[in-house]
Amino acid sequence: MFEGHEHFLSFGSTDQETLRVLEGCYNGLLVPGTVAALQREGTGGFLLALSAAQARTAYVIDPRSPLFQQPLPAVKASFGVLASIFRYPEAATPGVIPSPSDFTDERVTAMAEGWLAFNEGYLSDSGSKFEKYAMRLNQNVRPDDARGPSAMLSPYMVAVSDDWWQVSLRLHEATLAAKPKLKAAPVVAVDDPAALATRASDLADRDIAVWVSGLDELDSTADSLLHYAQSLAAIATSGKRTFALYGGFVAVTLLGRGLDGFSHGIGYGDHRTWIELPSSGAPGPRYYIPEAHRYASREMAQRLFTIDPSLVVCGCAACGGRPPLTIEYHELMQHSVLCRAAEVAAMRTANLADVADDLDGYHERFADVIAGSPVNGTVVGKRLLELGEHLPIWSEVLRGI
Repeated sequence: MFEGHEHFLSFGSTDQETLRVLEGCYNGLLVPGTVAALQREGTGGFLLALSAAQARTAYVIDPRSPLFQQPLPAVKASFGVLASIFRYPEAATPGVIPSPSDFTDERVTAMAEGWLAFNEGYLSDSGSKFEKYAMRLNQNVRPDDARGPSAMLSPYMVAVSDDWWQVSLRLHEATLAAKPKLKAAPVVAVDDPAALATRASDLADRDIAVWVSGLDELDSTADSLLHYAQSLAAIATSGKRTFALYGGFVAVTLLGRGLDGFSHGIGYGDHRTWIELPSSGAPGPRYYIPEAHRYASREMAQRLFTIDPSLVVCGCAACGGRPPLTIEYHELMQHSVLCRAAEVAAMRTANLADVADDLDGYHERFADVIAGSPVNGTVVGKRLLELGEHLPIWSEVLRGI
């Protein structure tokens, strides 16, 4: 997941059809620890089948350990199973306010060893449904070709304070001390993009995963996004490789410019706030607008299509240029992945100044079309214009990198 331009998808239990159809359009899967823990046979069988298939899809399990850094409003079954894997079952107790002092040396060691055992045993413990999912792939795959996780992310916490950062460092050190057979990478999770490089400098590892909690590319200021880009560039200059647990189009533009890979959900998941980890659910049907590089509701995308199809049209194999409201849910999900894969491919040789010019050009055309349409000056027209408000911010960022 750190080899350069790695495009991972965040795995969800509703995504299997999309992942099968688009096998080979992405490099790997990032699997939430809650999903991997609770749905061990079903998810495991599917992952092992994909790992044995022609594309040899890699996968890595995100420990999602910041779940136990916050008071839980309620405990889902997946939280309890994950806490047991960490050998810390009492972590899944509603209403308890965790403190860094809760993470004694004994607890940190137990969490690291439990997580290591789960990852290293995933291949042997999750193969009971292999044949079921191998048949669905319609490929000649064999159980002997199945692979476990390609790497392991150490348990981590979000560095909202120095004390919590120390817990993360100790969890990673305990993971390394357990001498994993898998390659273990630390996660630098922060809530301020400017702090990313400072925290990363405390690590000797060459490969690190990064997450800036709450960094929504669509709603962030130019300064925040520039701080993010500068932090990644500083980390790269120090000789480290980075993989972002969440990212959208801005992350795509940073590939090869400080970022070596990233993950996003199918139809969602370009960002996440750590205190929202207890909530989950499948995304609603949304349409990815290729030139705006963002999602919109199908209804709003249809409005744009009606006004000027060129603003939203896409010719990918999933949608074929059809009006957004005629595209079915799984086709929308496939469309989003194909659009993102095309962005990744294009960015390998793109000049950022040219990309910024394209963003500005589309934004100008977008605004002119709305201004000349019957919805200009209406509530609908205002909502449509909001779909392009991020574009001049992004172009400013790209010119500042």
